[in-house]
Amino acid sequence: MEEEEEELDILQLLKKQVKAQEIAIVTKRARIKDLKEAKEELNRKNIEYNELLASYQKLERMYTATKNELHIKRNHFNQKEISILFGMSISTLTNYRTRTVKNLPYHQYESNGNIYFILEEVEAWLEKEDIGRN
Repeated sequence: MEEEEEELDILQLLKKQVKAQEIAIVTKRARIKDLKEAKEELNRKNIEYNELLASYQKLERMYTATKNELHIKRNHFNQKEISILFGMSISTLTNYRTRTVKNLPYHQYESNGNIYFILEEVEAWLEKEDIGRN
């Protein structure tokens, strides 16, 4: 009798251990599945990042080419041209220009009072003020 009870106790203990191992296996499988899904998502995000980076680089090259083409012809631009070049509205440009502190540098023709900007000054100011292009 005692031997049978002892065998039953051992059998129950073994069953508990097997159950614990089964639970651990199920948990590990779920974790592996989660990690695989996370890896796939990371790969998708990496592809998306590379596509965005390529688009940005293409736009940067186009901007540089346009800027260089314009720069060859002239060095100053009106508000509309600057707003187009830097992807901002004229009202935003005016706000930057009319700030009381650290305003966007601009110039005015003495003859007619029209406002113009020098491209390099605008670029330097935007970089200094940490204002990116849209």
